[in-house]
Amino acid sequence: AIRLSKSGILSTLILTPSHFAIHHGKSVPWENLRFATFDVPLEITSKLSACSGSWKATSELLAIHFQAPLRSFILSSTEASSGDHELLPTTAISCLISDSFMPWTLDVASELCIPRVEMWTCSASTYVFGSSTQQLISMGLLPFKEGLLSNFFLYVISLP
Repeated sequence: AIRLSKSGILSTLILTPSHFAIHHGKSVPWENLRFATFDVPLEITSKLSACSGSWKATSELLAIHFQAPLRSFILSSTEASSGDHELLPTTAISCLISDSFMPWTLDVASELCIPRVEMWTCSASTYVFGSSTQQLISMGLLPFKEGLLSNFFLYVISLP
């Protein structure tokens, strides 16, 4: 968001209230950077804490409880830009950039007919492995068979 706003693109960073509190009051030298928050009910916060070790459970909770607020936020931005509501001056959201680990944001973007850009926040090697999983399965390399694991890692390490 900072890099986009530095280049003159109006960006809105959506944070939880606790993350917003960390940034609130800090000077933001770019007038093109805005912040928005979604209220997180205490029961959802405790559910998220309870499943913090499980990416799948966390992703499912986020999908269930945050699709509607995200959809509403995008729609209210569009309505505000057309003058229908008195909100902070804004423009309609024209693109959604979200972490790869929030695949449910694609559903929201598709429903609202705006593009979604996937931001990959892990290493390149993690992306290559993840995008090659189906091919590795079809080649019989996954799941690892006894003895294959050590040969696989030796092969990967020996690449130039």
